[in-house]
Amino acid sequence: MVGGWGFTVDDFGGGARIGLMAVQHLLNDIDSFDLPKSPLTIRLSEQLGCTRQAISDWLKLAKPADYAAFSPLVFSLQDECKVAKSVLAEHTQSVVELISKSRGNSPLPVILIGGLAKVSQPLLPQTLQNELSPCKGDSLTGASILAAKHYYDIIEEGQPNEP
Repeated sequence: MVGGWGFTVDDFGGGARIGLMAVQHLLNDIDSFDLPKSPLTIRLSEQLGCTRQAISDWLKLAKPADYAAFSPLVFSLQDECKVAKSVLAEHTQSVVELISKSRGNSPLPVILIGGLAKVSQPLLPQTLQNELSPCKGDSLTGASILAAKHYYDIIEEGQPNEP
């Protein structure tokens, strides 16, 4: 297993990290110019406010899901906003690094899963895109298959087949 340490110290490649980076750009604009400057930070300020007090109030209560809620905005602005493009370049680099760590020195197949899989895949280097294997289902499908197998083992063997 690689990563999975939680939002505070990890979550690289995840939507919450994308939202965090976007909010950090808003904070930088407020610190540097006293107002949002890019299309992304302007749109964020419409949701969070553009005063130190309003943003601080939001930050005190923000959870990973609140940050992740900004990732669709970042993706939607990637063609018209340098800041959004920069956030997604960092996101892409994180995904590439996670794939590299996961594979180690072996040519393991790679399947992108999760809510950002479809929108992140086109951002990856073409060589890596060519190496991706298609997803054959979602997590619910996988859980259902495992549950059915577990049930079959109980019925056929009289006991669960423990891994």
